[in-house]
Amino acid sequence: MLKQKLILIDAGYLIHRSIYLYNRTLQIKQELIDNGQQDKAKEMFVVPSTYTFMSSLISCLKKVGVNEECNDLILLCCDGRNSWRKIYSKEYKSNRKELREQATFIDWTKEFGKHNDQLELINDNLPIFVLKENGLEADDWIGYAVEYFKDNLCVIVSVDKDFEQLLSKDNVRIFNNHPKAKLKPYKILDLDREKEKQKAYKSLMSKIRKETADNLVSEVLTTKDYDDRRLVIDLITLPSFVTDKIKPYFDKISNTEKICFHPSAFSKGIQKKLQNLYSRDSIILYDDCYKKLARKLTKKKKLKKEEKCGMIL
Repeated sequence: MLKQKLILIDAGYLIHRSIYLYNRTLQIKQELIDNGQQDKAKEMFVVPSTYTFMSSLISCLKKVGVNEECNDLILLCCDGRNSWRKIYSKEYKSNRKELREQATFIDWTKEFGKHNDQLELINDNLPIFVLKENGLEADDWIGYAVEYFKDNLCVIVSVDKDFEQLLSKDNVRIFNNHPKAKLKPYKILDLDREKEKQKAYKSLMSKIRKETADNLVSEVLTTKDYDDRRLVIDLITLPSFVTDKIKPYFDKISNTEKICFHPSAFSKGIQKKLQNLYSRDSIILYDDCYKKLARKLTKKKKLKKEEKCGMIL
């Protein structure tokens, strides 16, 4: 009998990507107007960022595979305001505001407001638990979930390389939902499980030294620098003040059977997509990605051997 699976979705990437795509569409439309192509601009349909977000969310779930019979748990993990990490590092994500300002067609307050409403709609009408709390990030929810639900297979849906640390745990799989990850969406650091764990820990150590994605680029020179950087970066062992805040949510989730499914609460286009949520046609299996990597490494090894033989001859 198949066991219940836990699907952990990093909502931040999906939300931001949908907003940036919305910005790009508005930019293209304005460029058409500036070039005197008003008629073409009028015909151009601008997809709301909330629609793109929902489409991406459903697509991810279909690829990972939601088993209705096993009542797979789906946790949509969001970033709250005022992350506790900024207390220990002033540079942590300090460049994000500047990056957002580059999206000149976006009113971020308005867009985030729309997505917050959408998250409430998801939580109330779909078999998805939306997790968002002031001071906490998606990293915290996901990092503690794989430990709390350690007896379940946990599939993390994210492009964030920080989660590679969690491959040190046997119950973790990472599904990379970036469009360019079609050939090998599951992240597999090594075919040997023990080596994969070692690489996961090496990933953590590397990020403590420098993590450009989160703007953690200053040198680690003192013991305090190291301790603070590790506290901010380490998802394997989260501080107790974080896990104590999250635990009551997971205690409630583990004792709640969420079966609500009301597609009619969403737009017609999304309703149609939700009807195929439990379809098994689009699933990408971890084992298939593992085999692809094995074939790739075998081919690489063979070519290396042939080159070596050629050099000897």
